[in-house]
Order: sequence, then structure tokens, then C-alpha cells
Amino acid sequence: MTEPASLSSRFDAELEAAVHSGSLADLFRTAFDESAAPGVLGFSFVTMDGLARIADRLRPRGPAVLLDAGCGWGGPGLWVAQRLGCPLVGIDFSAAGVRHARERALSLGAEARFDIGTLEETGLPDGSADAVMSVDALHFTPDPVAAGRELLRSTRPGSPLVATLWKAPRGPQRLTRDHAADLAEAGWSIDTIEDHPEWLEAQIRLYHAALAVPASQADPAVARLQAEGRQLLDVLPSARRLMIVCRHAN
Repeated sequence: MTEPASLSSRFDAELEAAVHSGSLADLFRTAFDESAAPGVLGFSFVTMDGLARIADRLRPRGPAVLLDAGCGWGGPGLWVAQRLGCPLVGIDFSAAGVRHARERALSLGAEARFDIGTLEETGLPDGSADAVMSVDALHFTPDPVAAGRELLRSTRPGSPLVATLWKAPRGPQRLTRDHAADLAEAGWSIDTIEDHPEWLEAQIRLYHAALAVPASQADPAVARLQAEGRQLLDVLPSARRLMIVCRHAN
């Protein structure tokens, strides 16, 4: 198993490459989602319509705090929080991701705070959030059940959680694990498990578009997409692309 420190260092390098890429945003806009908003897509595989669906499933009532668990560079969480009109708290183990998220929040004038932490140890007070989103992040935790319990502790009763994941019959363990069962074991009440094959189709298109870029023209961010595509393109067609909607029922 990859140690958390080495995994966070890898994500630091990949996030820096994505932020400074000259062509990644264009690839996402032309091959993944033509409506991609600047600074939002580029490090996860949920479309803009998918982010709107996440916001609709969360929809906190009254004054609320949204927790983005595994926030990366902050783009999706800031977009969803703006749509909901609520403050945002983002947690990620990548120092580079947290730094860029803070810079983006400042540039947007958003009411947001970003801190370094893991999904197993967020560092948040008990019951400090009213809703949780986790976009393509939960499957990277070394202990998904512990992560689910920590997110439960960090939220108030009645709070919704929406997580996007893959469920594949083969491939890396992070894609084959039953994360809905993990969340249920952690104490979350599963409301719905939605299939979104259109996100999967967009991801496959993106990998093919990246692989069509000559190696001599591929910056580090595009080279990462190429490597992922070579690893996953034979697995993804048989996978399910899931959005799990849960609730803190206690």
C-alpha cells in the first residue's frame, strides 16, 4: 500500500502540474465537458452538470457549512458552495492543493477555509459541518471505513454526504472496493446510489484525446493523463460511475 506521505507528495506534484499546464484546460473543455468553467475541472472526472447534481443532492437548509473532503485545488467545492450560497471548509492532504485552493478562494472573494488534513483525521470539531461532498477522493483513503466515521463525527445529525466513485469488476483495489458498504459500516444511512455512465464516457473521451497528443507536446499534466489512460482504458468500459448519497441519521 502506498504510504500517505508519498501519496501526498505525488498529489502535490500532480496538482502543481495541473495548475501550470498550458493545455490541460483545453483538453477538458474539448474532450470532457465543453461547458467546463475555468479553474473548476481538471483534476477530477465529474462534469459541470454532475457538480450541479451534487449541489442539488446536498442543498442544506438555512445557514450551513459545506465540507469538501479531499478538496484538491478547491475548484469543485468552491463552485458547489457558491451555487448553494454557503460557507465552505475544505480538507486535503496535499499542501499544494490547499495553497492553490486558498488562492482561488481569495480571488473569488469566497467565504471559505482550507486546511491540511486527511479524511481519517480532518481536525474539525464535532458536528461542525451541515453537508459533505467528496469528489473522486474517498477511494484514495487507506481506511475508507475510518474516513466515513470521521466525516460522520464532523457533521451534525441529518447532514447529507455525496461521494463520487468508481466500482469496477477488476483493476486497482481503489476501483473495485464497495465504498457504499464502507459508508454504511461507518454509520451513514445510504439514500441512493446513482449510476452516471455519461461521466465515464467523458473520462474515456478525455483519455483518448490525451493519448492523441504527441509525447513531444505533452506537458507533465497531459503526460499524467496519458499514463492513467494506458492503465485504465481497458478497465473503465466495464466499470460503474457512481454518486452515493448518504445521510447522518443519528
